[in-house]
Amino acid sequence: MTNKIDVDAETIIGLFDVPQHYPGPRKPSKATIFRWIYQGLKVPGTDDVVKLESVKLCGIRCTSLEALSRFLSKSNNHQPDK
Repeated sequence: MTNKIDVDAETIIGLFDVPQHYPGPRKPSKATIFRWIYQGLKVPGTDDVVKLESVKLCGIRCTSLEALSRFLSKSNNHQPDK
């Protein structure tokens, strides 16, 4: 599992806090969040699979607000402006 999370520069959140920061009316379950980390999510219209980045800190699996934003952008096949 590749960790791109910079724990010094990004806003770290626990996995159970992800639904509070998830946009939209339907919040992901705890099982869905773990699935995004370990199995990933297929990007619509492609064969690509994107995973939610995570890091283990003091024995607790965490992610970051920035990693969640990157995951949502990639999973919706959104190309960032250059």
